[in-house]
Amino acid sequence: MSWTIKVKDNTAGLSNAWLPYDVYIMDSDFAVVKLDTALNSAMSGTPYDAEFTVGVEASDTINVAIQLTDAYGDNMSVRGCVRAYLAGDANGDTMLALPPTGGVCIGTDGVLIPTPRALTNEIITDGNLIISGADAIKFKTTQEAVYTINGISLTKAATDNLVFTASHVITASKFGIILIQINAAGTVSTKVPLATQAYADAATALAALPTADAGNVALGYCAIQNNAGDWTANTDDLTNGSDLTTAAFVDVAETVAYGGAWKTFDLVSESDGDIDVNIIDTGVRTMYLALIMPNGSLQVSGAITFA
Repeated sequence: MSWTIKVKDNTAGLSNAWLPYDVYIMDSDFAVVKLDTALNSAMSGTPYDAEFTVGVEASDTINVAIQLTDAYGDNMSVRGCVRAYLAGDANGDTMLALPPTGGVCIGTDGVLIPTPRALTNEIITDGNLIISGADAIKFKTTQEAVYTINGISLTKAATDNLVFTASHVITASKFGIILIQINAAGTVSTKVPLATQAYADAATALAALPTADAGNVALGYCAIQNNAGDWTANTDDLTNGSDLTTAAFVDVAETVAYGGAWKTFDLVSESDGDIDVNIIDTGVRTMYLALIMPNGSLQVSGAITFA
């Protein structure tokens, strides 16, 4: 963009003449920079808008191409940087609840810089909860659990013969839910919404699942559908069709802690303003790529839908 700066003289009798003067930004009466140079630097050297091209899903991957433009509407002619995040809605008002299962990585253009975030109380690698092989009234983990509590990284080796904290009861022919949690010392305990549960269906029981106690993080839960007669933890077994109808252990979703699976990151374009990222997800859901521009405005892509 080429600028022509003119100064209008409003002196009476001069008919508001335009005067062919150069205009400078001054500092203590010393010229610092010409105004047209400063405007070009600010308006053509800073990302102002973005155009998105959302590709089609292929092998659980969707490519999103981005073209950064300047305040003139021209493609950037220098490298630019924008903050980006994965949004859960088309306006960018909410963050995506969970990061893509396969992460986010740069494609052929640009650089992706993950934004570090503090891991508070989260499961990095689940313990794979199942019924204990040695004693069916107990449960176990079959792999090392990796988790964080208050920002401290912790591990718990696979452990057999874990017991319920109390004699939780589920009424005959009803449903119940039992939270399984772990603290910083590696102590596994259980928690229930009611001492005696009698929920009418599995969905109602799941909705009552309690949160982990302070100083603990949830490993998962056990969902139980009882048969005839009350089921009592640490007395009746967990074998399907025996002392109950079904007992299903569910691990909490793992938090991807490293690599390109963050939900927020910086994107650096190539010298022509091009960036493209690959988003990898094995689920069925829709997300959006939101860019926070240097001027504070928000640009959001179209729907990125995994089927």
